[in-house]
Amino acid sequence: MMCGTTEAIPSPPKRLGLALSGGGFRASFFHIGTLARMAELRLLKHLEVISTVSGGSIIGALYYIHVKKRLEQKSDQELTDADYVEIVKEIEEQFLSAVQKNIYMHTFVNPLKNIKMCLPWYSRSDYIGELYDRYLYRPVLAPGSDEIIQMRNLKIQPKGEPPNFNPLKGNPNRTHKVPILLLNSTTLNTGHNWRFEASTMGLPPRWSQYEREMDKNNRYVRPASYDLLTEKLKNIGLGHAVAASACVPGIFPPMSISNMYVNGIRVQLVDGGVHDNQGIQGLLDPRHECTHIIVSDASIQMEDVNNPPTNLLAVLSRTSSSLMDRVREEEISRLTTIKKHVAFLHLRKGLPVKRIPYLDPEGIPSFETEERPIVIKDNEPPSENFHVHHEVQSVLSNIRTHLDSFTDQEAYSLMLDGYLMGREEIAPVAHDLAPQNPPFPAQPWRFRIMEDLVQQPTQEYLQKLRVSSRFFLKSYHVSGWAKLITLLVPVLLYLIIYELLSRFLHITFFITMTIGQLFLVVMGTLLVIGLFSALLHWLKQKIPPLHWITQGVLNVVNFFAAVPVSLLMAVLVQVDLLIYDPIFLRKGRVRRAEKPHHDVTTYASGKAPLSPFRRKARGK
Repeated sequence: MMCGTTEAIPSPPKRLGLALSGGGFRASFFHIGTLARMAELRLLKHLEVISTVSGGSIIGALYYIHVKKRLEQKSDQELTDADYVEIVKEIEEQFLSAVQKNIYMHTFVNPLKNIKMCLPWYSRSDYIGELYDRYLYRPVLAPGSDEIIQMRNLKIQPKGEPPNFNPLKGNPNRTHKVPILLLNSTTLNTGHNWRFEASTMGLPPRWSQYEREMDKNNRYVRPASYDLLTEKLKNIGLGHAVAASACVPGIFPPMSISNMYVNGIRVQLVDGGVHDNQGIQGLLDPRHECTHIIVSDASIQMEDVNNPPTNLLAVLSRTSSSLMDRVREEEISRLTTIKKHVAFLHLRKGLPVKRIPYLDPEGIPSFETEERPIVIKDNEPPSENFHVHHEVQSVLSNIRTHLDSFTDQEAYSLMLDGYLMGREEIAPVAHDLAPQNPPFPAQPWRFRIMEDLVQQPTQEYLQKLRVSSRFFLKSYHVSGWAKLITLLVPVLLYLIIYELLSRFLHITFFITMTIGQLFLVVMGTLLVIGLFSALLHWLKQKIPPLHWITQGVLNVVNFFAAVPVSLLMAVLVQVDLLIYDPIFLRKGRVRRAEKPHHDVTTYASGKAPLSPFRRKARGK
């Protein structure tokens, strides 16, 4: 009797996805090292989906537009693995040059922009989006142009392919895949993920039946194309999308999306890390689900505190960090459960876990547990296994997640860390995805200049990296000149103000005041303005007919309050950019590294010719 034969179920096509986490510029530099290792393993040509968050979005968008430019210049047959190596080398240099302009502080320099921020539809987040476009993205895709790079113009039309190329349909026939970029943000309106793509923006579909049943928040309908939106929204820029993804709560105000939905709803976007700080969810989307996934994670991880403070703000901060850590652990655990081929890189990899003994009845520390014998393995192989000293790995994990200037040593150390860590972590994924591809020859990346130092750190090097954890006054802790200038600058400012007020404006009232009296005047003025604004807000809510009048008065009050603050902020920031920032960058130049790598000693000595990017960064 003939039994029916069963046909083998075809396995899904292999698809490589890359998740770039949040973590400010710290994460961006770490991700460059990951990209460099992927380039050497010939993986970048297989990359089909890039899901990014915050600092990952900043560098992910830069990589994407470099790839777009190259794919549209060369056909699939003309492209080689060397093209991807060259792309990462260009990014390595260009990005550091842009970061050392101190993009974040430049958002305070222009007083007119600061005053404009009084308007409800413009904020510092909008301004930094413009600066991302000017310093990072426009020089690649449209050098010399005054027009912003628009999201809707980011679709890649590879050379030699039919018009309206669709990566999901066309990639299986290509050797060099066309990537899809997913820039993730979070909407405060509903708490959902908001995603910017080259085709559209909005809330991605909820594919899980359980999610749809549990989640009863409003679903803002996502248009099929930017062309279906208003003129302003259809032209939204790449820089603004990145700024929305990197809109860190407490540092940047939310990015507003106005006039997109009915009833005057204004979408308020904050950092994508609030929802998914690793960017993993985009790679599990059924439309472009990935079989092989690399997660480059340089996000903040919760630090131990032996005696945590119990005041209100401290408790709120610690509980928030605990929640974020829990979400991160669940995301990674879920990913590694449902996906077989996952490479996970993170900044605390290889660090030891310290076990704290309890005190027995006699007060003696004890490790006795109910588990006999102890079979729990707390520690993974040390970071020395991937040639990074554990002290270096520890201080790198504490570097600030800010958007200010990073020195050569900070940036190159983070890049090198991602590169060295990726050697062991990414290789298995590369072998399963494309076993026939031998690795590309190891490249003399600029960041390899730190190779000896990360393996055998000096105390001077470690101290500089420890200073890197500070958000403020970094130059003060690395330079005696900075300390001296800190003492002299207030005196110089006082003399300048004295001359302006007494000689040119003939004002002597403020000059004769004591410091205490001046403080009372300033605080009293701010108190009056604050009470007046509060009264206007109360009137606007309690007496609706007065809404437009009170709103107009509020705008006027905010305007006049913003003018002096903006002028003062512009002056203080210029002092920082002209004095303190150069001191900090000079102290961390590559040529000050104590043990330069033998492959790139010319860079350390300063004898190698500076490229246009570096000459511009150093003012040469």
